[in-house]
This record gives sequence, C-alpha cells and structure tokens, in this order.
Amino acid sequence: MPRVYLTAEQREAAAIERTKEMLSDGLAVRKRRNRQTYAEMGRDAGITGQTMSRLMAGQDPKMPVSQVLRLLRMAGLTVSRRNEPVGEGE
Repeated sequence: MPRVYLTAEQREAAAIERTKEMLSDGLAVRKRRNRQTYAEMGRDAGITGQTMSRLMAGQDPKMPVSQVLRLLRMAGLTVSRRNEPVGEGE
C-alpha cells in the first residue's frame, strides 16, 4: 500500500477534528454523569444551552478563549504545548 503524505494544513485540520471529538466526548461524559441538560451545562460554561448542544454535535460556534478554556476544564481536558518534548520533567 503506498504511503500517503499529508500537508501541514491537512495535519492541522486532523488535529482540530481530534480535539473537537475529545471535547465533545468529555462534555457528553460530564452531561451523563451529572445528569445535566444542555442549558445547565451552558450556564456552568457561560454560554447558552443551544451553543452547548452545537459544541457537543461537533460544530464550531464562535466564542471567546476564556469560554473555550472553561469548556476544556469541564470536559476534563488540558492544554499543552506541542513543541515540548514528551516525558520532560517526569
């Protein structure tokens, strides 16, 4: 099978899709675990229930970074730098 090389843009798009899936999955786990509605979760994140529903469906609503960081925390995700070597300081 021939090797397929992705462009930098394709790699970035794939990374964004993976992150969106992780965010959606993490929020879904929280929603089920806490038996919350979209509106309740949205209130916790400072967004509307409709925006929360869109996020969990994998759509891209526009929002400030502070809300994105709050959502990541709610989903149990953290932000790290890509260019740091793995395993440093462990």
